[in-house]
Amino acid sequence: MPKSRIIKDVVEDKQSLEKSLMMLLVLAKDVKNQQLEDWVSNELTGYKDIDSVPEYRKTTGGNIRYTGINANMQVKKIPLPSGLIPSKYREIIHDVSICEGIKAVSDFAESDSAAYRERQAEGQGRITIDCCNNGLDDDE
Repeated sequence: MPKSRIIKDVVEDKQSLEKSLMMLLVLAKDVKNQQLEDWVSNELTGYKDIDSVPEYRKTTGGNIRYTGINANMQVKKIPLPSGLIPSKYREIIHDVSICEGIKAVSDFAESDSAAYRERQAEGQGRITIDCCNNGLDDDE
């Protein structure tokens, strides 16, 4: 399997990125390139260690929504200004790492739905971060 074929198939959209990465993994093993093999494996299966996620898989969550109980009223996915979030949590909520494998990332990229990350503080309400859109879908 020549490497030029892998590149050509991806560029001409003849093959999925996932399948091309699988072929690249075989090639990396053949040439005994451990660094390439590790990178391809992480791209295929997802990054287990958040510190190993490459910069191109990091983004910011722009639309923060809150679900929880305020006084006697339950609220669901209401906009939450970042100024109301304690500063020690702002970076955790604002910075979003895309850790999933390439299949999940590709499926999301081809879908019409929004991407949400939910973070729950112990004993607190849930905070939903809209990673890609400026609002929620109408049906939510």
